[in-house]
Amino acid sequence: MALSGQIQTNTTFGYVRLAWSQNSQNVANNTTTIAYTLSINRTSAISSTAAKSYSIAINGVTVASGTTTIGGTGTQTIKTGTTTIAHNADGTKTFALSFRQQIDITYSGSWIGTITGSGTGVLNTIPRATTPTLSAKSIDMGATLTITLNRASANFTHNLTYSFGSVGGTIASGVAVNTTWVVPLTFANQLPNGLSGTATITCKTYNGTTLIGTKSVSVIVRVPSTVVPVINSVTRTEAGAAVISQFGGWVQHQSKMKVVTSADGAYASTIKKCVVTLQDGSANPYTTLATYHGTNITTDTLIWNTTSIRLVVQVTDSRGRTASVAYNEILLAYTAPKITSFSAFRSDASGNQDYDSTNLKVTLSFAIDPVNNLNGKYYEVLYKVKGATSWAGNVASGNLYSRNDNFITSGVLFDTDNAYELQLSIYDAFKSAHASIEIPTAFTLVDFRSTGKGIAFGKVSQKDAMEIALDVEMTGEFIQEDMKKPILQNGWTDYGSATGYYAQSGYWKDKCGVVHLSGMIANGTVTSGTLLFTLPEGYRPLKTEVFIALSAGVLCRIDVENTGNVLIQSGASAGWLSLSGITFKAA
Repeated sequence: MALSGQIQTNTTFGYVRLAWSQNSQNVANNTTTIAYTLSINRTSAISSTAAKSYSIAINGVTVASGTTTIGGTGTQTIKTGTTTIAHNADGTKTFALSFRQQIDITYSGSWIGTITGSGTGVLNTIPRATTPTLSAKSIDMGATLTITLNRASANFTHNLTYSFGSVGGTIASGVAVNTTWVVPLTFANQLPNGLSGTATITCKTYNGTTLIGTKSVSVIVRVPSTVVPVINSVTRTEAGAAVISQFGGWVQHQSKMKVVTSADGAYASTIKKCVVTLQDGSANPYTTLATYHGTNITTDTLIWNTTSIRLVVQVTDSRGRTASVAYNEILLAYTAPKITSFSAFRSDASGNQDYDSTNLKVTLSFAIDPVNNLNGKYYEVLYKVKGATSWAGNVASGNLYSRNDNFITSGVLFDTDNAYELQLSIYDAFKSAHASIEIPTAFTLVDFRSTGKGIAFGKVSQKDAMEIALDVEMTGEFIQEDMKKPILQNGWTDYGSATGYYAQSGYWKDKCGVVHLSGMIANGTVTSGTLLFTLPEGYRPLKTEVFIALSAGVLCRIDVENTGNVLIQSGASAGWLSLSGITFKAA
């Protein structure tokens, strides 16, 4: 680019030159006017008076032509003038220029005919399409962006449009120098999984109705922090019984909370995660008790020792944005019904012990948690003849949260020939507790059963058997059966001799029907399932029993099957195996 230039052709007498310079530019019309001068320079005198022709061509057009004389010395201007050159659409211009000057003389013995010259000139670029300038490189959706248009000509106007993702539209039309644009918040619909994107602003520059050119710029648009998922509702209901309707809150150790969350994403985002957190509402700061995941969850039983539960629901959308809501829930303290004491004996009307009485003195103590006097409450003392399949009735009942006293039965006679069972039962809205006692028959030192097959000591005989209701003190010994010797299998032998230091293998059954194994064995097969020996009928368990035994200083497993087979299962060593300590009830 230049404001002037020249082309020159040298010859023996001097030179012919065509010079140009920029006069002015018309931005609106995209043209430049230049001045030109064709001149001849003669370093030595030329003697010629004849008319000589010339011509000047600029930008492909002959801008001047005619005749002139060339005689004389020094520099002579042949032709001056101006011409206007149209630029390219983008404002640039390179133009051609040339001249032709007739000489037709003999100079210093040589003939000089017509001198020509050609070349190019480059004009300064004329500003054309306007490039918008933005007030920010990045901006939140919903915020205002200022667009400045530094136009090259006061005649220029601009049409501004935008595109973002799959959407586009017009910002403004016919704008002169600047405008503002509120970035649509709906752009967020184009970013369901993202937080920002690039929008393109296109500026078309016009001179009247003529399009000068188009320029585009970009700006990063962000989803504002205010665009978060929406929690529509969180319903909390009792997962089991209708506890809340009765108690007005959740009950400790009983309630399970069913939490159903309804939530939606914002501007095309979707809900990806829902976290339900239970916190101790009475703690400062809050401490987490339990965490669950999902929009439809049921908590574990609310067991925590706090009177307030803070329920926090947080949802996360596909952009990673979160929203949360918290609720303070009342947790009512609760303990299960408890019987602390229950006893009874035959007594007279004054409550004194009387073994031959048909009345009972009953002492009882129990407590039911009132839970703000909203809990259910009921107790009863049931009775039946010992061994009966159903209760005959009750001797006391009522709707009380607690009782700690005694009473004498009335209206029910407890036959001295029968033993009785009594049961104290207490109930609340959730649970119950029970305690049972037995009332013996009337006292007699010895009683024979009428069938002739039963005898009782310290009570009335009720069975065809010997019954003892007295403490027993013995000075003799029970005589047990002798030890029996098993037949060892699979290479197993006794660890020592019969007269040695260690006991040999054996088994026996005591008077209570319990089978005992004892002794040490060695040197046999130790693979899983190896048979040690087989117990005879009458010495076998009802079902397979599993035992831990000691073998060469380590633990091993021994099984005793209901077939009588005694088997190694794992961990045994051939060094030695102890059978002592293996006991079980015979079938």
